[in-house]
Amino acid sequence: MVARSPPSQMKIEEVAALENETGAKVKILQADVSSYEQMRFVQTNVLAKLPNLAGIVLAAMVLHDQLVTQLDRETYFKVIAPKVTGKISLTL
Repeated sequence: MVARSPPSQMKIEEVAALENETGAKVKILQADVSSYEQMRFVQTNVLAKLPNLAGIVLAAMVLHDQLVTQLDRETYFKVIAPKVTGKISLTL
């Protein structure tokens, strides 16, 4: 799990419960998915040392208190930019 902000105690406890329930191992990392340099560090120093991944979910976005269908073009691109940049960073 990668996020810009450090995880809250509640999030750490949720992840621990998930690990206990499923037997999965979850790594919590702090990085900005829209930063190529930070994601390159994650990829080369963390992901490269793990078994193959079955998939990645990009949940990054800039929040605006509007439905996506109500966003104008400029706001839409501002909201979606972290997802696109993160995807590009992970595939290079």
